[in-house]
Amino acid sequence: MREVNENLGTNISQKTVSRIVLEGKIGIPSKPGPVGAFSKVVYQSLKVAFMSYIKLEQVTCQKQSTMKTLGLRVNALVNRCGKMNRKGDELAKRLKSDVADEVEVNKPNTHELRRILWASYGILKVLFDQWEHTVISLGFGQLKLPGEDNIEEGRVVFFDGQKKRIINPS
Repeated sequence: MREVNENLGTNISQKTVSRIVLEGKIGIPSKPGPVGAFSKVVYQSLKVAFMSYIKLEQVTCQKQSTMKTLGLRVNALVNRCGKMNRKGDELAKRLKSDVADEVEVNKPNTHELRRILWASYGILKVLFDQWEHTVISLGFGQLKLPGEDNIEEGRVVFFDGQKKRIINPS
């Protein structure tokens, strides 16, 4: 292993190489750093909510919130919904950088912007993905397996009797 590290200019441990080979992750890049506090679905929802808040502030011609104010609002949302006690504006800064390309600086038509904000494909997709994730995590159903196209329409298959528990037929 020493010769390989010297030839390639690396310092990878033999244990690391053995673990990667046993796990079958050869050639698959690994994400450095700790695991994030949010799942992908929840973080996507946070990004859409953050972007919507900023755009709605612009639409209603309000003065743009400062990063401190945005940080307080984001932290209040996260702290209220979970078991976290976030402080500071790091999460708001990260959300701002992630949605920066979607926020326009010029003054848009307010009626058109409201329609776009609340009926866009992105908003509807995030809402459905969050609903799908919630239905599955609460045990009402599962994702449709390959070859089950004739069971139900959509991507989620509900377990027996679960539709009656969550859908009001009247």
